[in-house]
Amino acid sequence: MGGIRTFVIAASVQAFVTMAPGAELFNEVILMGGTASDPGSRAIGLGGAYTAIADDYTASFWNPAGLAQVRRIELNGSLSQRNYRNQSMFFGNPTDASSNFTKLSNLGVVFPVPAYRGSLVFALGYNLARNWDRISSFSDPQNRGSATAVWKSAEELENGRLGFWSFATAMDLSPNVSLGAALQYWIGRDEYTISGLMWDSTWSAYASAQQEIATDLRGWRGNMGVLFRAGSVARLGLVILSPVVFDAREDWTAGDSSGYWEYRIGEPFTIRGGASVSFGRVLAAVDLDWMDWAQIEYKSEPPMPDYNEATANIALRRDFRSTLGIHGGAEVMLPFYGLKARAGGGYDPSPEKGLGSDAAQKTLAGGLGVLLDETVMVDLGYSFRWWKQSSTFLSEDVHSQTLQLSIAYRF
Repeated sequence: MGGIRTFVIAASVQAFVTMAPGAELFNEVILMGGTASDPGSRAIGLGGAYTAIADDYTASFWNPAGLAQVRRIELNGSLSQRNYRNQSMFFGNPTDASSNFTKLSNLGVVFPVPAYRGSLVFALGYNLARNWDRISSFSDPQNRGSATAVWKSAEELENGRLGFWSFATAMDLSPNVSLGAALQYWIGRDEYTISGLMWDSTWSAYASAQQEIATDLRGWRGNMGVLFRAGSVARLGLVILSPVVFDAREDWTAGDSSGYWEYRIGEPFTIRGGASVSFGRVLAAVDLDWMDWAQIEYKSEPPMPDYNEATANIALRRDFRSTLGIHGGAEVMLPFYGLKARAGGGYDPSPEKGLGSDAAQKTLAGGLGVLLDETVMVDLGYSFRWWKQSSTFLSEDVHSQTLQLSIAYRF
C-alpha cells in the first residue's frame, strides 16, 4: 500500500518505523494505496487516455457513453501479468525485492438492441480498478535503528485487488451525442503479511515476529458519461463517478494476538475528461483525471487507536490534497492489414501534501493490436510505471511493469 503498512494493534507497536507527518495515516487508509488498473490492452497502450475513444466493452469502465458505438454483440476479456520491484534503503542498507502477479483484468459482454434510430446498448461484466499487489524487504544489519525502529529486518507481501461488477447502458441522444450510465457493485480483498525480526520493548534484543491483516471491501457506486462526436475527426468525453461508501471488514493477527475491525469509509466524486482526434491513419487522445483525496473520510470509527472518526477525518483534510492526473497516447494504423501500433504515457501526482514529482507515479506504455477475420480483435498492451516513496528512515524506488492481453469477439 505504498510503503510499510502501519499496524496499530491494541497495546502493541504503533509504527514499523518512524514516519514522516501524515505517512502513518496514509498507510492505514486502504483506498489511498496501490496502483490504478487500466482494463483493456488498447487503453493501456494509449497510456490510459481512453475516455473519448471507449468503443468496446471496457467503455463500462472508461466512459459508458462509448458503448453506444458498439453495433454487434461483443465478448471481451483481458488477462494481465504484473511485475513489481521494490529497491529500498533502510538505515543506509539497500535491499531488492520483486515478484509477479497475474490477474483477470476484465470480462464482459455487450448487447446492442435493434433501434429504429440511433442505438441502445447494454453491457454486463467485471472490471479490475486497482491493484494492491506489492512486495518489499528491508534490513538493518548494523543495528543503526535499534533505538528508533520497531523492526530490525522484515519482508512484506501484499496481494489484493479492488474491482467492480457493472451493469451499463448507453444510447444516442442525437447523431453526435451519446449518453451512458452504469451501476457498479464494488468488491475487493487485500491480504498483507510482514515477517522478520522485531526489537523488544527494551530495544536491546530482537526476535522473530509475523503480523497479518486481511481486508474485505464492499460498496455501490454509479457513474454517468457523455460522448460528443464531431464527425469522424474529433471526440470529447466526460465521466462523473458518484461517491461511494465502502463497508470494510478486517481480520488481523500479531503473534498470539488477533482481532477484528469493522468500519465504513467513503470516497468522493471523481471526474474524468478526455479528447481524441483522428487524421487518416493516426489517432491521438488525452485524458485528465481529478479527485479531491482530502474528501475521503471515515463514516465510522477508524481501525486506529490513535484516532477517532473526527480526528482521522481532520487529519485527512490537513495532510492530503486534490490531484489532477494527465494521460496521453497515439495509435497508428500500419500498412499491414488490421495491424495497429500504440504508445502513450501518464503522470499521477501523490495525494500527500508537500511531495514533489519523485512521489508521482509516472507511466510509459505501448502496444499492438490486430484484427482477425473482421470478428476477433487481439490486443497486447505494456506499461512501465515508476515512483519513489519514503519515511524518516526508509526510502523505496518502485517499478511496476504490466503486460496485458485482450481478446474481443464480435458476432
